[in-house]
Amino acid sequence: MVALCLLTAAVCLSDYFTRRIPNLILLIMLTIGILYRWQQMGAGGIPFCLFQTGIVILLFYPLFRIGALGAGDVKLFGVAAGYLPFQKVFLFVFISMLIAAIFSLIRLICDRQLRRRMGIFLGYVRLVAVKGALIPYPVERNGRDKICLSGPVLLCLILYLGGVW
Repeated sequence: MVALCLLTAAVCLSDYFTRRIPNLILLIMLTIGILYRWQQMGAGGIPFCLFQTGIVILLFYPLFRIGALGAGDVKLFGVAAGYLPFQKVFLFVFISMLIAAIFSLIRLICDRQLRRRMGIFLGYVRLVAVKGALIPYPVERNGRDKICLSGPVLLCLILYLGGVW
């Protein structure tokens, strides 16, 4: 689990500075996660790890398709979930997304963009309701409206290791 946090910290650095999550680090994390599960559960831990990783990736895939999450964020959530006990996976996803929502809200308030972005969000929800299908979420070209999710994932993992949840 310490390796997961250290590698997630490396992902954070990359994500915050370059806005990219390197696939190589994710592959290393996945490999260590598989070995960790093998050590914990024997050979049955390998499909267990891969199943959890796949479930979380499938859960977030629609958000990737509409542009609400980046591919690296989806893969990071999946890989991190592979380390956790099954009964903690959805709580991990919820707490990570809650932390991200709090970060986003603080940023929107500090940037004085809350009213404008809520208008964009509500317009998007209305458009999806009218069309009856998911469509790409409107994002700004400069990327200012994007939040790096690797930070909330790392914070959530630290809280988990600290016994908070």
